[in-house]
Amino acid sequence: MSGSRVRWRGANRTVLLIDGHVVDDDGAAATETSRPAAWLASPLIDLQGVPRTEPGDGFGLVLARQGSDRVGKGLVGALTVGGEGKVIADHLRLRHGGARVLSDGDGPLADLDVLLGALRWAASVGLPVIGRPATPALERGVWAAGAEATRRGLAPVFRQGEALGVHRWAAAAEATGATVHLTPLWSAAGVEALRHHQARGVSLTAGTTPHHAFVVPAPSWRAWPVMGDDADRAALAEALRDGTLTTLSSGARPRQADPAPLPDQLPSAPDPAVALATTLAHLGPEATERLWGEGPRKVLGLADDDVPGLIAIEAGATLTCALTGLSARRAVQGSWGLVPTEPQR
Repeated sequence: MSGSRVRWRGANRTVLLIDGHVVDDDGAAATETSRPAAWLASPLIDLQGVPRTEPGDGFGLVLARQGSDRVGKGLVGALTVGGEGKVIADHLRLRHGGARVLSDGDGPLADLDVLLGALRWAASVGLPVIGRPATPALERGVWAAGAEATRRGLAPVFRQGEALGVHRWAAAAEATGATVHLTPLWSAAGVEALRHHQARGVSLTAGTTPHHAFVVPAPSWRAWPVMGDDADRAALAEALRDGTLTTLSSGARPRQADPAPLPDQLPSAPDPAVALATTLAHLGPEATERLWGEGPRKVLGLADDDVPGLIAIEAGATLTCALTGLSARRAVQGSWGLVPTEPQR
């Protein structure tokens, strides 16, 4: 092989890159560089991010928020036509088109008949499903139920809605034999319900976002799903550490330039770089790779070598998230992937 040869010596291993691609080290001459904060991993995958045509901000693959009837680079197909939860999509056609997973994005899929039929069809064609556990009747609000919602006169969103959603999806997965991944969870009640069904052996996995697990919401910040209280964050963090939750995602949405009053705002979420940096700050690089890389790859059925690369923690220009008040160094772009440094307030 010929081309640019760079040998990276990280804290735990040495790798050779030729023209930016990781290859077996043949021991021949190469430019030597030491990056103590680099480690070998596949580029990270964001299961509930913003649609994007090219990898960036450390993500080798970013799935669209809403399912699509056409499969492109995102590898996600719609569970129901248009992601509307009314008519089951043609899953076999989507699989033949390259889909690796089916999802209606944020759609709650309230019709149980449609949910059961869609999961049965997904199982028959061998595609996993990503869904969000929801019970619309208990989610018609803008803030998690509790003292803060009452004090501010905000319509509440009840934790029991997420728990009921987990039970509902678990029952449907068990009845149909479908492989289901639920994300993002936001409540301790949802985590408790998930643990119950996992202990029973139901083929059910789940994830959350760093801001739901680690960030106290600002009074003017409307997220969706809503963000919980200290007990919810503690339950999510524990579940991330003990393996109950297997993925993290940014949940990224654009921020409104001129936001409306909170009840009328469109939900938003941090930039992916800040979300990823928050994970690094709270969980460290090994857990970050597991939750942004290994976990999502398993959901999508991707092998490590499907998205090879070297992830390097390296500072670039400062990026500030107006929603959270967190600032992170955007990593320098590299053909092998990238990861920003930890956030600062």
